[in-house]
Amino acid sequence: MALTSSSTDATVTAQYETNSTYYINDSVAECRLFCEACEYLIRRTVSQAESGDESVREDVERIERRLSAALKWLAENDSTSSLASSHPSVKVLSVENYTR
Repeated sequence: MALTSSSTDATVTAQYETNSTYYINDSVAECRLFCEACEYLIRRTVSQAESGDESVREDVERIERRLSAALKWLAENDSTSSLASSHPSVKVLSVENYTR
């Protein structure tokens, strides 16, 4: 199911968790849903908040790393992707310098 701006946090989290095994299931559709959920989680999560020894920043960075890995997997495994068909020499897609 496509997420929208009115999707609840629970719905976004459920989509993230449900589709996090896209690479095990070898599912392009699940990977797309996982990437979508990552994007929503990144936008909705405070970029940095600290309380004692705990930090939210680690969660955002972890999601960004997982999104980067998912985008790379998607580029390598989705033969219908416009990225794959129009740029067959692209091997790695990264969000390393992604900023909010």
